[in-house]
Amino acid sequence: LEGSEFLVTTCGHAFCSSCAANVCSSARCGQCDAVLTDDDVHIRAPLSRQDSQIALCGYNPAQIMAICGRALQFWDGQQALRFQLEQERCAALEKRNSKLKSVMTEMHAKQVSAVNIMQARIHALEKEVESERFNSQTLQAKLQNESRQKRRLEEECSLLDQRRWLRSNFIATALKPHKTIQCSESQECVQNTNQPFTRNKEQE
Repeated sequence: LEGSEFLVTTCGHAFCSSCAANVCSSARCGQCDAVLTDDDVHIRAPLSRQDSQIALCGYNPAQIMAICGRALQFWDGQQALRFQLEQERCAALEKRNSKLKSVMTEMHAKQVSAVNIMQARIHALEKEVESERFNSQTLQAKLQNESRQKRRLEEECSLLDQRRWLRSNFIATALKPHKTIQCSESQECVQNTNQPFTRNKEQE
C-alpha cells in the first residue's frame, strides 16, 4: 500500500484502491466481514515529507501517544495479516511441493520399472543372440561335416562308376567271338561260338 491511496477501516484493516470499491459497495470488511458504516471507512493518502513533519503538530503528548498507540496497533495487525498471508502462501507452496514430489516419486518409480523391464528384455535378447550364435556354429559344423560326407560319397560314386565301366568293358570284350583256331592234331578249324570248346568225335 505504500505510495498510493488506501482504505482504512475502524476494525483495523487496510485495503488497496482496487479492493476499496468492493468494501464500500458491500459495507463489510473484506477481511473480518465486520459491518461498516461511512464513519468506519477512511481514505488515506501517503503523506509527503512536509505533511509528515506537521501531521501531529498542535496535539498534546497524551493525544500523540494515543494516536501512536492506535497506529502501532494497526501496524501490528497489518504485519500479523501479512505474516498470516505469507504462511498461507508457504503452506500452499509446501502442498504443491509435496504433490509435485509425490508425482516425481511416482514417475521415478515408473521410470525405474521401465528401466528394469528394458534391462530384462536386453538380457533375454542377449541370451537369444548367444543361443542363435551357438546354433549357427552348430549348423556350420554340421554343414562342414555333411560337405565332407558329400565329397566322400561323390568320390565313392565316381569310383563305382569307374568300376562299372571297367566291368562292362570287360564283359563286352569277353562276349566278343574269338578268332579261328587251327588244331595241331587234326588240322581242322573249329570256330568258338560262345560255348565251351569240344573235340571231334573222331578224335575221341
